Amino acid sequence: MMLRGMLKDRNLSVSTTASRLGMSLTNLSLKLNGHRDFTEKDKDDILRLLGFSYDETLVKMLFEDDYED
Repeated sequence: MMLRGMLKDRNLSVSTTASRLGMSLTNLSLKLNGHRDFTEKDKDDILRLLGFSYDETLVKMLFEDDYED
């Protein structure tokens, strides 16, 4: 998943990311593995953590499995 790569590029572990987002490691792991959906707030918070403003195309690229260019 592209999101994991972007977190890794910024030296953000899943544990650190969960902590910065104020969610449990288990909850974030479930979302990253597709067992739970990211909320719109989650998406916005993750984009800000990565240094981006909210953008629909970027959201689709990072959070939708079936995204095609």
